[in-house]
Order: sequence, then structure tokens, then C-alpha cells
Amino acid sequence: MDQLITLLGTYFIGGYITLTVLVMNFTMSSKITELVIDKFSQQSALTTAQTLEFDLYKIGYGSTGDIILVADSTRLRFVSDIDNNGAVDTIFYYKGAVSEMSTTANPHDFKIYRRINTTTSIVGFATDFTFTYLDETTATLNYGSLNSQANRNNIRFVTVYLRTESPDSVSFGYSPVEWRKQILPKNL
Repeated sequence: MDQLITLLGTYFIGGYITLTVLVMNFTMSSKITELVIDKFSQQSALTTAQTLEFDLYKIGYGSTGDIILVADSTRLRFVSDIDNNGAVDTIFYYKGAVSEMSTTANPHDFKIYRRINTTTSIVGFATDFTFTYLDETTATLNYGSLNSQANRNNIRFVTVYLRTESPDSVSFGYSPVEWRKQILPKNL
């Protein structure tokens, strides 16, 4: 009888240790998955932000005349010699449709497009992407007033807000990263 109790005790302790190791392994695996998804979100936001920042500082570079051609909350079209080759380019940033990202689990993400002249590329992915425009006194310009080229010529600062989230959900939802930058292009 003592041997039976010892054997059952051994099985119980062995099972408990095995179960503890399995739970710890599952927890570590979940945390590593969260870290990888979080890192992906951060890298995606960083890459998009660097491209936006590089281009927006160059608004109007090598250009004369009207510089900002379209300015609203999710679209910005401007001229600049973006590649420094002596030819003025037209750069257009705009938000894609949420329906284009139907393959991801996140119901709010969309593509951010960048068109240089006739070549369109995807800059990144976001769940919020907004431009705000300020004049020389740092007063915010109303989007409705920016339908006029004369009012667009008053833009001196461009503020861009970007929020990215992971394409897949983790234990706490979609891993978010936010970036906001107010840019004073030298050529405005």
C-alpha cells in the first residue's frame, strides 16, 4: 500500500511539474508573439514617419510659383525637386480605402500612398492619418478655406499625425503606435 501511495504521489508531483512547465511555455510563447507584433507595428510606423518627414521638409524645394496644390485632412499634393535632379516633381500623399486591407484582422487599417509624378507606391499602413496646416502665426487653417490657392499659399507649417496598429490582435487588442510631427518646410 505504501508503494501505491508513493507511486500516486510521484505521478501527482510529476504531473504538476509538467503542467507548470507547459503553462510557463505557453505564457512565454504568447508574450514573445506580442513582442514580435509590437515590434512590427513600431517598425512600420518608423518607416512611414521617416518617409513622410523626409518629403515634407522638402516641400517647395527647387520650385517657384504655387507649391501646395491640394491640402485637406487626408491628402497633400505639393511640388518639389524631391530627388535633387533639377526637375520639379509633383508629390501626392493620400489615404487608401479600408476595404483594400480586407486580408488583415484589423478592421480599421488602410494603406498610405505616395505618388511621385506618375509612379505610385505604398508608404505604409495606418489606422489614422491626418494633415493639419498652420499659417505663419501658427493659427490652424480651416480645411474649407484651403480650396483656394491663395489660402494654400498661406501654409507655413504642416502637422502630420499617424497612428498604426498591428494587423493582428494580441491579448490587449491591436498594438498601437502614434507619431505626430509639426514640420516647417524651409521653402514655404
